Amino acid sequence: IRHLWIDSLCILQDDPKDFEREGTAMHKTYSMATCTIAASSSSSGQGGCLIPRDDNSPAQLQPCNLTFNNQTITIHPWSNEWCNYHRGPLSTRGWCFQERELSRRTLHFTTHRIFWECRTAIASEDHPSMINLGDRSFMPLSHTRPLATKLWCRAVQEYTRRNLTFRKDRLPAIYGIARIISAVIRDEYVAGIWLCDF
Repeated sequence: IRHLWIDSLCILQDDPKDFEREGTAMHKTYSMATCTIAASSSSSGQGGCLIPRDDNSPAQLQPCNLTFNNQTITIHPWSNEWCNYHRGPLSTRGWCFQERELSRRTLHFTTHRIFWECRTAIASEDHPSMINLGDRSFMPLSHTRPLATKLWCRAVQEYTRRNLTFRKDRLPAIYGIARIISAVIRDEYVAGIWLCDF
């Protein structure tokens, strides 16, 4: 990997013009990144990834195979830590929504373990076998218009549950996803509204 891009360092925080320029390009930054590193248990942007681990980590259980009618099924025990991530600090922040949704691969550093997530699967230190999540991606531009519209509605619902420090960030923080959807439905996104809805 030749380049490392850190949002809080690469975007001049006190320069509105730089923030606007970089903010409108974030969809490219995250969707084209080899891997996104997320401080998923950090309470703020200054918290970092390498936080002290909780010594009370749950026991590690191994997958087991069950055979029934000549078919083998693998049962993956899964910790609540992944579910807790979805209720953790990073999942409440508005800007982090498009960062996660547009990233091809993400390493989530949490209190108990590190998780690997790609667009279709997830794994962790104690469960390195990939568990299929189905395709939850916004990225394949082969989506049909009805599916893209459904993905947009889902994105808006999820996004509006999150918090932003500044009200003025409401539209820019979802702009990257709107750009992706716009290419599929062939419509223009203006100030939170699709032109075809006028």
